[in-house]
Amino acid sequence: MTGTRPARLAFSLIELLMAVVIIALLVALALPAMGRVKELARRTVCASNLRQLYTIQRTYATDWNDYVPVGARGWGVGPTEVERQFNYLINFRDLGTQYLACMGPLWKAGLITDARGFYCPSETVDRFQYNTPGNPWPPEETPSSTTLHTRLGYGAFPGGPWWVEGTFPSPMHKLGELAPRVTILADTVSSPTHVDQRHKEGVNATYSDGSGQWVPRVRFDDALSLIPAGDNLSASYNDKMIDESTDPPTGIWPSLYR
Repeated sequence: MTGTRPARLAFSLIELLMAVVIIALLVALALPAMGRVKELARRTVCASNLRQLYTIQRTYATDWNDYVPVGARGWGVGPTEVERQFNYLINFRDLGTQYLACMGPLWKAGLITDARGFYCPSETVDRFQYNTPGNPWPPEETPSSTTLHTRLGYGAFPGGPWWVEGTFPSPMHKLGELAPRVTILADTVSSPTHVDQRHKEGVNATYSDGSGQWVPRVRFDDALSLIPAGDNLSASYNDKMIDESTDPPTGIWPSLYR
């Protein structure tokens, strides 16, 4: 009587190793795709945040004769005594002084109370995240000898300067006077590092008519590359951020226009 060989139930070592290799390859292929999907989701949330911030800007304009709080930090009275890259402030607090700037009036008017929805979910630096040691919330209206600014996670149209005394730009921009194609709010684009620490491949932008779109980095990278990487905020780069002496305007910010 011939016997039958029992079915083999165990895997050989080689077969196990091959299975492990295949699984590892599949995971390696899947991880970038998963990261891409997560970034696309964060990008969508970011665009929604900008839309909500625009709605608040529009509400302010409705209450204040169409004036809208945008601009950049100023420290003197001359056209060079302004930093156009510094366009994301709520509250300036440093050098023994303190004053509201740029989008600060939105907070002062009670239109922004909890600001956690106005920061990009892709941001990796705490100075541009909500309520961190480097970016306190709510803003503190007392002078400080150390840097304790309050920043929003987004930049505004870098127009007229907000002076150290807290005086508003003169003339202050009106929402209805900004052409529909003009970018009123966007991810911070003050230097290449600002873009790299967030979406990397581009930025979200919202326009004065309330519409928004994703702007690929290729659209503004030539202008952006004229500013060195790092936290290089200086009046010497004002025309790199926006130069309105030309027609049409040039610089990083106009490169975002629709």
